[in-house]
Amino acid sequence: FFSCLFFFKMDFAAYLVLHNSGSWADCHVNYTNLAQAVAAEPDPAKCAALVEKECEQLHKFAEAQGMPTGIGAFLAFNYMTLFRAVGGPTRKARKAAKVTFFRWLKQQDIFQRYISLPRTLVVPVELVVFDKDGTLINHELIFGPWVEQLIAGMKDIVPLEVDGMSVWKGLGYDKATQTFEGNSVVCAGTYDDIRDWLCNWILKSGTSDKDADQIWDDIVRLWTPPECEPQHFTVCGDLTNVFNMLKAKGTRIAVCTSDDRADTLKTLEYLGLHPDKVRCGDDALSSKPSPEPLWDICQQLGVHPSRAVMIGDTLSDIRAGRNAQFGRVVGVLSGGYTNTDLAEADVVLKNVDELLALPLWH
Repeated sequence: FFSCLFFFKMDFAAYLVLHNSGSWADCHVNYTNLAQAVAAEPDPAKCAALVEKECEQLHKFAEAQGMPTGIGAFLAFNYMTLFRAVGGPTRKARKAAKVTFFRWLKQQDIFQRYISLPRTLVVPVELVVFDKDGTLINHELIFGPWVEQLIAGMKDIVPLEVDGMSVWKGLGYDKATQTFEGNSVVCAGTYDDIRDWLCNWILKSGTSDKDADQIWDDIVRLWTPPECEPQHFTVCGDLTNVFNMLKAKGTRIAVCTSDDRADTLKTLEYLGLHPDKVRCGDDALSSKPSPEPLWDICQQLGVHPSRAVMIGDTLSDIRAGRNAQFGRVVGVLSGGYTNTDLAEADVVLKNVDELLALPLWH
């Protein structure tokens, strides 16, 4: 069951027949046909409609079955296929299409019922996926000063207040304490998400006569990345020991972050950490809380989601793990959020040092 051979082979019918899944064997997303149809359609809206129609048929089948025990894995395999089929002519277009599909998907009733299904943990765990900011390092030491400098550098185009709300409140940032709210786009979003938020903020203010594309170009021109030098962050535990202990157990390690790849790799190099896989916010994938980057990691490493653990400090991390049907989803308080903020996690720890004490390997 846990062989990596079935991952993304797209012949789910044969897989399900092999495991005596009965009538389920006759209902699966045909990746080859769907991907070819999407590739042949130049209109992005029609491409999206093709994928959504396929997903709706899948949902009708799941509804007809009454969402029985075990259908979670079946739906996960098919969702993987749908994400793989979503395309675009460029990396940016492909990512945008995947983000749009996930926004549509999470509004569907069957998907909401899917994420509430019981998840199965199979031990020993073979993969631990770490978030970066707030989980491995203290992100507020980096992002607090950075977001203030960013807005200061854009003072000519970014209004400090719109409709009685300050830009800091909109960004989920307390300037007095240099801390972020749990749903802050700065903490949970990618750099493109932050740029998109700023673009919409400017449009909402009515202070510019430029269109969205022109405003976006101005934001990109004035954009400065955060400084990721060692003096700008502290670690959230004995990371070297945690990584070494996991590797000694034969557990694969990955990092999944909303930050861009260049900054992420630089930070990991400073920390002396060498995970098996890294997925970042500027990859051509939808970002957390979408399950896609976690499934992509599983596919690349040949690990079944039920043998994987997601650990992070935000609700976005927790929901990504739940959406991906990971065996365990672990919250950590090192990012400054509370047990209440992370209530959807299976367990909440002080920091990553406590991970090794969980019964995940026996």
